[in-house]
Amino acid sequence: MFHAFINVKKTILTIVLFSLSLLAFGQMPVDSASHHFVYTGVVKVDSLNVDAIFNSSKEWLVRHLKSSDNNVNLTDKESKSLTATGNIHLENRSGLCAYKDINLNFKFSVFVKEGRYKYIVENFYCSYAKDCGQYGRTPESMPFEELDFGNSKKEKVYTEANTKMLELINDLEKFIKSKTGGKKDDW
Repeated sequence: MFHAFINVKKTILTIVLFSLSLLAFGQMPVDSASHHFVYTGVVKVDSLNVDAIFNSSKEWLVRHLKSSDNNVNLTDKESKSLTATGNIHLENRSGLCAYKDINLNFKFSVFVKEGRYKYIVENFYCSYAKDCGQYGRTPESMPFEELDFGNSKKEKVYTEANTKMLELINDLEKFIKSKTGGKKDDW
């Protein structure tokens, strides 16, 4: 009887936690102190040394982040840190006023230590054109947290941005881990 009660409690707890995770899906992580969107994490890469992780991170940043100068803005070989700016294009949103050419700019930093790296993606800034038909088209830009698209459009934009940011972060991890164990072709 007692074990059945514990199993019921575990099942209820699992359902509650699963439901909460579904509600949070698509939500960009918010820093509790600054109240700004920030992605951060530490990834273990035991099979690579500091230099290999650093060089792989730099290669990935240069290849994948498209900014005005398309390069790594700050490289500190002593502290093994990299910082680059990037942007992603988001889908247009239509309605009474259409939101077009939506670009999300951000700062992507990587800090490397032996067997691991830490990433921080922050400073999200959005630029777009607001097109209200006969009233004209006006360029807008603002911190991403202050987006003024209206609730349903804003939620869709945040969900799309979250999906694309998680894809970038996962791609970085796959790229670095793909450098493990293999020898370079000596051609």
